[in-house]
Amino acid sequence: MNGPSPEIITGDLSLLYDRIEDGSVDLIFTDPPYFAESVPLYGRLAQLALAKLKPGGLLLTYAGSMFVDDVIEQFRPYRPFLSYHWTFHVVHRGSWARHFGRRVRQGAKIVLVYAKSPVPTVARHGMCRDTVISECRSKENHPWEQGIEPVLEWVEFLSPRGGLVVDPFVGGGTTAVAALRLKRRFIGTEIDPATAEIARKRVEFEAGTPSLEEVW
Repeated sequence: MNGPSPEIITGDLSLLYDRIEDGSVDLIFTDPPYFAESVPLYGRLAQLALAKLKPGGLLLTYAGSMFVDDVIEQFRPYRPFLSYHWTFHVVHRGSWARHFGRRVRQGAKIVLVYAKSPVPTVARHGMCRDTVISECRSKENHPWEQGIEPVLEWVEFLSPRGGLVVDPFVGGGTTAVAALRLKRRFIGTEIDPATAEIARKRVEFEAGTPSLEEVW
């Protein structure tokens, strides 16, 4: 078997406040919607991170390139207790997204990294790359599904084995599957019931797949 069974809750991220102890989360890794009207969700994400992350815990969130400035503004009221830490990048092989209004062909996505103070001055679990190539852009489980390669690398290096990983926007369940493979505990929310069920089935399938340790 892989790691502990992930918990995926159908509903809004506010449900996580009663399900997670304050200061108990090692890593939040998530991918909110990129629409202009969705920008305030990042403010709610910042509030959740401030309440639930451990001191020195990290929040990694994808952010649509057109709205990065607006997203950063959502985090600004929570400084210095939740501060900008770094910007990661996911480079996609294959097709490039076209943004005709900006005259840009996009081949990479931004992942903003925020840290809850006090930020540790040395790496707890090793050093990770800030740029990862994603080999697969499968949309089998969700229209906005991201490749699993970046999630596996960053969850492995930025959280301890057995630690708690949270995703308030579960989508197709990529973060949940990565946590399962890496033997992290996981809890997340997905507001769309049909999408939440797809993510649960994906996790169930993954849980039934033997790990490399078991094969050998």
